[in-house]
Amino acid sequence: MNRYRAGFTLVELMVTLTIFGIVAGSLVGLFVPMTAGYISQNAGADLQQTIRAVADLMVREIRMAGFSSQSENRFGIIEAEPNLLSFSADWDNDGLITPSHRDNPTVFEESDLISYSLDADNRSLRRITAQDTEDESSQTLIGGPSDHMKMIDLTFTYFDQQGKETDSLADISSVGIALAASTPAGRKGFVKQVHQTQVKCRNLGL
Repeated sequence: MNRYRAGFTLVELMVTLTIFGIVAGSLVGLFVPMTAGYISQNAGADLQQTIRAVADLMVREIRMAGFSSQSENRFGIIEAEPNLLSFSADWDNDGLITPSHRDNPTVFEESDLISYSLDADNRSLRRITAQDTEDESSQTLIGGPSDHMKMIDLTFTYFDQQGKETDSLADISSVGIALAASTPAGRKGFVKQVHQTQVKCRNLGL
């Protein structure tokens, strides 16, 4: 009968478990930061894409502020505040400020009256059509109670033809837009994206 049996001693087992624990801990130490970085990068990319899409919409519409081939003086900037911009454009080209184009499906824009504003309470960016009329409608572009993305800031800056800042509605020729928003990014907390642009209003300051 063989008195010696193959196997691990208690010391060998403890050494093996210790080495395994060190290796596993090292792998976890590498994996956690990599995962956090991946989540953060994806969150930042999604936020950046959203901000750029919203900024593109704002630029396209603000660029046309004051447009009308029927009237030169009735359309343009209505309110120009740091966190609020309201303007009109004759999208249906009839020379009249039309609050709603719901009865005219050939007109892409739903109203001749458009506003962009920062809702600080709900940390959101709102696009409002036909403000202060019975046809008023509001759309939240970023933020709000149900959105994980939150607006940090929306700031408009107004310039005249010489590129100087102005607070005179009649002198506004271009508009600077600054957007800042944040979104959760896992263990890294929140990531923030800032987007700035300036748009020349083709029909203003002529």
